[in-house]
This record gives sequence, C-alpha cells and structure tokens, in this order.
Amino acid sequence: MGTDIHMYMEVLEEVKGQPRWINADDWRVNRYRIKYPGDEGEEGTFTVKNIYDDRNYGVFAILAGMRNDDGWEPISGPRGLPSDISEHTRAIWEERGEHTPSWLTLREILSYDWKKTVYKTKMVSKETADAYRKDGTLPIGYCTWTNQDSWETLTWPITTGEVAMRFLRKVIPRLKEEARKLRKWDRESRTYESEKNHYDHVRIVFWFDS
Repeated sequence: MGTDIHMYMEVLEEVKGQPRWINADDWRVNRYRIKYPGDEGEEGTFTVKNIYDDRNYGVFAILAGMRNDDGWEPISGPRGLPSDISEHTRAIWEERGEHTPSWLTLREILSYDWKKTVYKTKMVSKETADAYRKDGTLPIGYCTWTNQDSWETLTWPITTGEVAMRFLRKVIPRLKEEARKLRKWDRESRTYESEKNHYDHVRIVFWFDS
C-alpha cells in the first residue's frame, strides 16, 4: 500500500497582542458543496490547496524518517502535532488526519545538508540503465524487484537536493514569502529587517496516510 503526505503551512503572528500560530494555506470555496449542499462527503464548504502533496518517499524519509528504505538522515524524527498548532490545521487533522504527524520550521529545513549523497540500488529498465551510463541521466522509474527479463539492477549516487528538488522548489519560496511578510519596518534605518529573523516563525505541519 502506498503512502501519501498532507502538508500545511503556518505562520506565527501577533493577534490581540499575543503571538499565535495561524494557518497560511490557500483556501477556496468548494463549488460542489454549494451546488449539492445535502450530499454526503468528506470535504466541507472550503477546501485547501496543499503546499506539497507529491508521493516521494525520499522526501518523506528526509522530513521525518518515513518510508526510509535508502538510509537518508532525517531532519527530525516524527514530533507529533505542535502543542500550539493553529485551529484550522488542527480541525483538518481531527477531521481526516491519519498517522505520524510532525512539523518543521523554515530554519530547520534550510539548515539541513541538501548536498549529502547516498547510493540507491534499484531495478530499472534497460533503456534507463543505458541512459544513466551514457550521460548520467538519473533514473526516474525504478522498483525494488520485478520479474521482467529486460530490467536490471543499477546502483547510482544521488544527493538529498536531487531527491527533494520539487519539494524545495515548491515549498521553500512559499515559506520565504511568508517570512518576508512578517518583517518589521525600522524607522531609524528606514529599511525592513531581514526575513531571516522570522525563519523560526514559519513552519510546515504534516502527516501521512497509507
């Protein structure tokens, strides 16, 4: 059975003079619910567009040690839900959360070594193996075992950054954008403070289903 990830974005903002984590995902109206209000279903009036939902076991392993067949060093083991989780993210978890929740701040993600290398050994098609040997094209389609005669075992090096390329391209810019929104204006220098001051104030909360 496959495993999928459900990921949500939160920012720490000041609400009525107190710091409070707030869900920062993109929400949209569920038109189906408006057209058919009495119909049974899991989704409510509003649905959320997840910041990242690719099925990539390498990313799952790096984020929380989940499905770690290749021996990646995770940023952290599963932490559970944050004690100060936002009300909207908690509501989603209580409605349809599955297992192994965790969370990471932007600073933790950026501090990870995205150039670390491991060696993958998988079975690939002859065309894939030939392409890798010819010009180093990294395999995309592979499996642990198959009885297809034309497939063979191949070992190749791959970095954490290569494994998580789509995650880094999709998630990091969004988190940095939220960090920039938290910057304060300094009247004396007449400039905004560095967004890096808020890398601990932006995070992802995620869990898995399988």
